[in-house]
Amino acid sequence: MNILTDDDIKFLKDLAIELKTQDREYTAKPVFYQIREKKNVVGIDPDYADKTCILLSEDYILFTDFNEAIEWCEDYLEDLIQKDIDEWWEVKLSKSFLVLHDFLKNIGYEFSTYTGYTEEHTYKNCFLTKRALDQHVTENHYHYKQPDYFINHAWRNPELQRLLEIVEKFADVEI
Repeated sequence: MNILTDDDIKFLKDLAIELKTQDREYTAKPVFYQIREKKNVVGIDPDYADKTCILLSEDYILFTDFNEAIEWCEDYLEDLIQKDIDEWWEVKLSKSFLVLHDFLKNIGYEFSTYTGYTEEHTYKNCFLTKRALDQHVTENHYHYKQPDYFINHAWRNPELQRLLEIVEKFADVEI
């Protein structure tokens, strides 16, 4: 028999209240929340995109931040850098991945690639409430590098709109 239990009714009431009262951040109903993550897509040459980066080491570690690349070089290539310390200071002042790349090639470091990259966003999962999204990210944090919350509108989705309107009828709250 498919009868709603007291727990089912309580769940629907709690969900209805949350749906009616949560901040939709100026987005029209129906809304849903997603996890947005940024992903760097690296090209094969510097003209691949407007942004440039440098890949270092045999493992091709990607650096999109110049200062982080400099720190890595100072930590792992100190002996090579000491060969031409005066030029190293000029490299640091230049704040240019191309200048850094050329310097590393000149001192004999083979594992440097200067190239272009773009940033793309991926959208994962779907939540009816921000609370559910928060809980998911907290419990599954190890799956995400830098999760960002994204609220989306279920544009022209009459089925979802109708379903959420029905669920919201369980709420004893007026807005």
